[in-house]
Amino acid sequence: MSVIATLLQLVRRSDDETAASDPTVSSFVDTATPKDSFFVHNRPYEQYDSVRSEWIAVTALLFLWLVTLLARQVAVMVDVRTRMRHEADTGETTERQPLLSSNLKDRAGEWAPKFDRAADALRVSLLMLLAATIFVSIPMPYTCQLQEPHRPGFPIPPETYCTVCFANGTTLGTSIISWVFAALSFLWLVMELAVVDNVSASIARTFVSVVSFPLILTIFVIGFKEWSTIDARADPNCNSTSLSTTNNNKSIMNAIASLVDKKMDRPEGLDTTSGSNPSKNPDLLADPSHEKMRALVWKGKNKVEVTDCLKPKIVDEHDIVIKVTGTTICGSDSHLLHGVIPEMESGDILGHECMGIVESVGPAVVKLKVGDRVVSGFNIACGSCFMCKQKLSSACVKTNESSLMNTMYGGRTCAMLGYSHLTSGMAGGQAEYVRIPHGDANVIKCPGSVPDEEALYISDTLVTSFHQVTDAGVKEGDIVGIWGCGAIGIMGAVWSALKGAKHIILVDNVQWRLDYLVKILNRDYPNVKVDTVNFDEHKLVQSRIAELTKPGYDGRDPTRPVGVDVALECAAGEYAKGWVHKLEIAVGLETDTSEILNELITSTIAFGTVAITGVYAGYTNHLNIGSMMQRGVRLIGNGQAPTHKYMQHIMDTYIVTGKIKPTRLFVSHRIALNDIAKCYYKFDSKDDTLRIIKPFVETKWSNPPSPGAPQLTVL
Repeated sequence: MSVIATLLQLVRRSDDETAASDPTVSSFVDTATPKDSFFVHNRPYEQYDSVRSEWIAVTALLFLWLVTLLARQVAVMVDVRTRMRHEADTGETTERQPLLSSNLKDRAGEWAPKFDRAADALRVSLLMLLAATIFVSIPMPYTCQLQEPHRPGFPIPPETYCTVCFANGTTLGTSIISWVFAALSFLWLVMELAVVDNVSASIARTFVSVVSFPLILTIFVIGFKEWSTIDARADPNCNSTSLSTTNNNKSIMNAIASLVDKKMDRPEGLDTTSGSNPSKNPDLLADPSHEKMRALVWKGKNKVEVTDCLKPKIVDEHDIVIKVTGTTICGSDSHLLHGVIPEMESGDILGHECMGIVESVGPAVVKLKVGDRVVSGFNIACGSCFMCKQKLSSACVKTNESSLMNTMYGGRTCAMLGYSHLTSGMAGGQAEYVRIPHGDANVIKCPGSVPDEEALYISDTLVTSFHQVTDAGVKEGDIVGIWGCGAIGIMGAVWSALKGAKHIILVDNVQWRLDYLVKILNRDYPNVKVDTVNFDEHKLVQSRIAELTKPGYDGRDPTRPVGVDVALECAAGEYAKGWVHKLEIAVGLETDTSEILNELITSTIAFGTVAITGVYAGYTNHLNIGSMMQRGVRLIGNGQAPTHKYMQHIMDTYIVTGKIKPTRLFVSHRIALNDIAKCYYKFDSKDDTLRIIKPFVETKWSNPPSPGAPQLTVL
């Protein structure tokens, strides 16, 4: 059952040992009474046990209903064939109707009507149980109020507060009642088949109705219950008083993921100290001066805020600390905001793109000195392991302490700045200071001739898009399709044009983003043909792309099949379009939709390439793997670009020379760090008034805007 089932198995595997060795976890497991368990869950992963149990009950009823329908048809056919054989044997010539499906039941014997009534009964039961299960499985909007102390049974640390919310949710009680109702429905089936007279049938139906409807009503009542979520306001050094309530599948997945990761053994061979906020562990991570800095922290699903936290210090001998002179917001930060990425914790400092001035260096740092102006890649890699020696820094094996990632993905990425504890929980760069482990390996010096607004985006945007286009093998004369027209999509189009692409097709549903990118490409690359597909207007994207690439189009070989040569996925897997995927994501059956990937796969020519840069967190259903296999379409994951491989090359070849100027391509706004939380929401909503593509976020250490760069916008 997607990533959640995997996590549940891991929790159960180590539950006994942990309960025996950890008093906190022991109380977590054992303090719930049977009554508590019936109405309320005390362990977050139990939510998924009961959800799965209830959906299995629904599936069982569905299967029983389908079997009954089949039995009815078999009974009809047997009765009709028996009657026809009797007529043939006796030579009767009575007039009869033709054997049509509409009159089969009229000619059948007594069993077909019984199965028909039984099927009707099961259909009613199935619809009632399905409605109740959907209600308790899918989170609803709710209002919250503070309550202290917390509910008994939750081992919440001291100085932590609890938010009590009204919301729907499954419990042991709703699961048990669902199965009782399913059993009662089976009893109803048996009674419909067994009774021989109308009086007995009426009595049986009345009995079932009297018992069944209260059971369904009870599921609704228990489901609409008080549900507690925990907000870690245990940090006395963070100047924040707001609480976030995140009672939904994504937040519960975060809780499960964190619990599992803490129970696993830490990977061997690590040489990097993680820490998502110096204020969470001041003795280890914070500067002894207790100097405060402004930083953006995650406070729960759709909740970020700028707050005061402690300044970081040198922890490991290879560390550097920089004064941040520029940072930005990435499209992947929206996934953190939404709580899609596992292992987010309240108080985590976000931001994986930053640059600044070196303030302090560890004793083992040899290439850098205090005062150097540097750009940091989002990869935090050691620079010396097997993968790093091949410049594949995003696969470094020595910096990411998450054991959960091994289980989820079959291997770990490197650690990353400000991008959840799944990537080791490093404090990010959307702050006034940031600690960069392995400074010699993970930053490059910035020439004095290059302003911050041009250099900053080497940290991710330029590198990631360049890696995607290079890895996908875009070449002279190619038709390239780009799904998603944010900064990565813009640069995907630019790099493709520089590689010689002849025709670029842009896919998005925000018209101003499509228009903006068309304007950029027509201005800088007039020889490249550009088309757009707004998928709100063209519901079947593949058909529109087929029209735009039809045989003989634009003087091409008339025997060429329709489709793009290379499809670049620059969107993400969380944005479901259809109700099926929205439902599956809501109930935890998948973490990502396959709709966009299927569009790419079926819009790509045989033996073409699909390259994924948009973020996918876990598992997806309904992937058109048959099209890939039958037509030889190559699927490449290249979202976590190896920054070590490209940063210096892009700086020297494109930024210093002025061949690429981010301020002419995608840097749309300049905002202050204190306004970055507001910018998150406007950026995420693709607000049509400000039209933020990619902001430059200044701090108190930043220089004034350079010529041609956006001026400060106050939000």
